[in-house]
Amino acid sequence: QNDAKQKMVQRPPSLGLLLLVLVLALPHAEALLLPCPPTRWSVDPIPPRPPTKSREFLRTIDRPDYVPLLPDDELRWISENARDVLRGVDDHGAVHLRGFTVASEPSGLRQFADSLDPLLRPCDDPLSSIGVRSLLNKGGDDGVFEAVDDPSLSKTFIGLHNDATYALAAPYAAFACFRKADDGGEFLVADGRAVLRDLDDSVVETLHRRMLRVRVASFPIGSSIPEGVGLRGAAASLLHFGLVLATPLGLDVEWSAEGDSLQVLERPKSAFNRHPVTNEPTFFSGVHSQSSYLQQKRASDSFEGVAMTDVSYGDMECIEQEVLDHIDEAIAKNTRRIFMEQGDVVILDTYSVLHGRDTFEGSRQHGVMWLTNDFYDAGLTLERGGANVLSSLVNRLAVKGGNAFS
Repeated sequence: QNDAKQKMVQRPPSLGLLLLVLVLALPHAEALLLPCPPTRWSVDPIPPRPPTKSREFLRTIDRPDYVPLLPDDELRWISENARDVLRGVDDHGAVHLRGFTVASEPSGLRQFADSLDPLLRPCDDPLSSIGVRSLLNKGGDDGVFEAVDDPSLSKTFIGLHNDATYALAAPYAAFACFRKADDGGEFLVADGRAVLRDLDDSVVETLHRRMLRVRVASFPIGSSIPEGVGLRGAAASLLHFGLVLATPLGLDVEWSAEGDSLQVLERPKSAFNRHPVTNEPTFFSGVHSQSSYLQQKRASDSFEGVAMTDVSYGDMECIEQEVLDHIDEAIAKNTRRIFMEQGDVVILDTYSVLHGRDTFEGSRQHGVMWLTNDFYDAGLTLERGGANVLSSLVNRLAVKGGNAFS
């Protein structure tokens, strides 16, 4: 396996790769948003231990009967009770607001988010620069991003994850239901503290020591590059240069062990973190969603996974299947299913809560707004957020299974 990693077949970069590098940083931004704050890391030198106390996870708040089903009245109640709602997020990890109608469409979710100001304010998606999600209203300015509702992925279970990168993490998220699926499609959440508690000590020690590395995308261009001395390294350098211009995530570029594809990789990071406010340790990883093994394990006969993402140890060695199975079991044990109706909103603390989505039938449309506050966004100013050419390309190639150069 080590020989395979070191095998280098020299080929010049293809025309497609050169064109890709030229356009990576072209702006295609949309909404006026605060930048996504940097990830707050606090990783202990020794493996983390479970929290010393448990909490009642997930609070439900129903619209009071005295609040009319009118947008202005609902927004007034949300604004007046914002501190109590957010206290529920702090104490319980997530709050499900039921029976409201204002967030029945993207513009209403933006109004909902604005009603939480100044306690929370909208910010950019931590993954917008690599295209995992697009803005729902192309050309709009509401800052509402799409959920994974593409019809081609309806039979795909979206594993539970934090939507945080090594570099960027939005501290809060507000997910809204605009149209519920005909069947299924439940929103899933899990308490990261409880997941950590249910992981075996040996698994926690291994994950902590070896760290994890995410493959964001894979460009299968090896066969299109003719033989040539030193040009394979040049191709990787070109793509890396484009990534530096296009995204703030500090991504790396390496050829796959087989030499047939150029991989875009996140830098190694821990599977655990301490909450920036409470300092409590929590499971803080997207491995359940990003692991190709777990994607295949959940896949139906007609679909082979959600994306071209994968996760390895920090040294690029494969994670043992028994370790991934154990993570899967711990997350499944702690998953709560939320049946969202149109207009429902779930606000969650992304540092301590994982989220995902079950398979569904028919058409489904949910959206998400990412939120921050003074503690996390000190010094950040409004800028255009959303997408660039790179994000559109990766969304097509890695998320929706398209061809990069078609």
